[in-house]
Amino acid sequence: MGKGGDASATAGQRSMKLVGDKSEKITWAEVKKHITPEDAWVVYQNKVYDVSNWHEHPGGGVIFTHAGDDMTDIFAAFHAQGSQAMMKKFYIGDLIPESVEHKDQRQLDFEKGYRDLRAKLVMMGMFKSSKPYYAYKCSFNMSMWLTAVAMVYYSDSLFMHIGSALLLGLFWQQCGWLAHDFLHHQVFRHRKYGDLAGIFWGDLMQGFSMQWWKNKHNGHHAVPNLHNSSLESQDGDPDIDTMPLLAWSLKQAQSFREVNGGKDSTFVRYAIKFQAFTYFPILLLARISWLRESFKTAYGLGAASDNAKLELEKRGLQYPILEKVGIALHYTWMAVLSSGFGRWSFAYSMMYFFTATCSSGLFLALVFGLGHNGMSVYDATTRPDFWKLQVTTTRNITGGHGIPQFFVDWFCGGLQHQVDHHLFPMMPRNNLKKCHKLVESFCKEWGVTYHEADMVVGTYEVLNHLSKVSDDFLVEMYTKASRYCNTPQIDNLCWVGRGWVGWRLELLLTHTTGGWTAREERRHKRCLRVSLFVSLLALAPVVGWLLLGSKAAGVIKSKFYQEEEAKNTGLAVLCTTITNQRTRTKRKAKPLIYETMQHKEMPSDTTRPRSCSKGEELWQIHLQRSAAASKNGAEDDDHDYPEPRHPKRSIGEELFEVHLKRSKGLEPDYDADETSEKKANAVGK
Repeated sequence: MGKGGDASATAGQRSMKLVGDKSEKITWAEVKKHITPEDAWVVYQNKVYDVSNWHEHPGGGVIFTHAGDDMTDIFAAFHAQGSQAMMKKFYIGDLIPESVEHKDQRQLDFEKGYRDLRAKLVMMGMFKSSKPYYAYKCSFNMSMWLTAVAMVYYSDSLFMHIGSALLLGLFWQQCGWLAHDFLHHQVFRHRKYGDLAGIFWGDLMQGFSMQWWKNKHNGHHAVPNLHNSSLESQDGDPDIDTMPLLAWSLKQAQSFREVNGGKDSTFVRYAIKFQAFTYFPILLLARISWLRESFKTAYGLGAASDNAKLELEKRGLQYPILEKVGIALHYTWMAVLSSGFGRWSFAYSMMYFFTATCSSGLFLALVFGLGHNGMSVYDATTRPDFWKLQVTTTRNITGGHGIPQFFVDWFCGGLQHQVDHHLFPMMPRNNLKKCHKLVESFCKEWGVTYHEADMVVGTYEVLNHLSKVSDDFLVEMYTKASRYCNTPQIDNLCWVGRGWVGWRLELLLTHTTGGWTAREERRHKRCLRVSLFVSLLALAPVVGWLLLGSKAAGVIKSKFYQEEEAKNTGLAVLCTTITNQRTRTKRKAKPLIYETMQHKEMPSDTTRPRSCSKGEELWQIHLQRSAAASKNGAEDDDHDYPEPRHPKRSIGEELFEVHLKRSKGLEPDYDADETSEKKANAVGK
């Protein structure tokens, strides 16, 4: 039985046979046979360890991503010094170096070189974080959140609310970078402190499960842009598992087809054909997917991948109570903010929420996409060494095309140095810029490709890569269709389609058979530019829908809020105008406010326009009579105006109620006798 846990009987017998009393030497070919979590062997510094079913691993299921492979460098990247002492109980034998045929002497020297570089960086103190720097970043993030909340609480402007939603989306993006740093243990030496900070910035402020993120992201770091070697293994990158929406290689599309009975659904065919156009709209929905997976993980409702499912079943949540409470509190404060502290309608609240959520998904996924998408993709069985794997599958982001470098540094949150971060994931963000020069020099010395691009060029490269995968998929579709069609020509394909797709396929087949002419090359490049333009243009309807929907929903505010606003505004204007009128005139005459109550000049309740409130209509009549009186040189007296009988009701409502009673004969018409001062005073009392 495997030493890592409850391994299967077959794995146990194999282990005993190889590492019994007579044999302690293990070949590389034998190590490669143990690639599943139930039967997992790993190599560290030419020593073989059996970690089968070791689900108690502190780092989770990421250990199984290197089952059947050498984990020397990825172990050093994720663990503190001294962690290898825990591995002694899993030791089963020594690897025979001569059996590793895929490494020559230059490769061995190259591996020794970057291990020496890591040791040099440790001696330079590059793995020590700056506490004031992270205190500043945390304070700045909280100021963004407070500003977004204040914009909702103190303002009723539609555009202020849209700005608040976009700022909140940017706040969530920056929270992602902070949680990323804390959960990579870049800030604190004690990992528990980093986990607790990750729960605050992840679960509470973002709604993302800390354990869901660690399982997904650690697996990505271990095997970036790798396809699983088999359906049972867990040595693939979860971040590129985006089927059926996006395919990052033809093999990925083919693997998805095998899992689904050897057929492509209509949705899958069209999704892959037009994925260069749907890329940005899909990014807008990324955060919604992450929220769903986080909620399922925290409350035990499911898992995002087989690796995460196995980890939850065997180990459970590391902080079950804190995760549940953190996510519950996140949705609580988000519900209060999205409702405008109870002032907004449901439609208006949903527009605010989706504007913030979709913008955050775009901001986050844009940086993720630039970091890895469009770079090399490998099979797990043919992966290069650790350094080349990390360097060739990642892209650094620089300033350019009018985007300054300082904005890129802030917006990307340290991931503009994606290559350097993947090589040294525990290095604090504030030291990555210094490390970058050493890494770049080392890559040049050994001739390793080191790719950088600005945000515009990088986005073009991503779309170009998606378009290329679509091209390969189209050619495969043509080949498959030609087997069943009597005339395998472009215009007579079974289900490839006509129009743009047909022309695109014709161009590709021309290139496959005889090469492109200069004109066809220009057409191909023009097609890629159109793809980029349409992808960016796809954002316009979504943003426009949010803006128009927010504007339309703005008029559907709650009745209580509208009435309170009308009461406060009408009362203030009425009191101010009457005071000015009394000061400006001196003639002793009948109070103008009582003239509006004459039955013969008051409109009935049924004839009043629906858009005009009671107080507003009374006030309009009052203004007309005031203007007429001023024109005739009328003077006002010092008559004491009566106070409303009900302080909680506006003057307009009080006057209109008096008018209704008079029209029904319930009160005498005091204004009919203009010489009766006593009757007028009676109304005042």
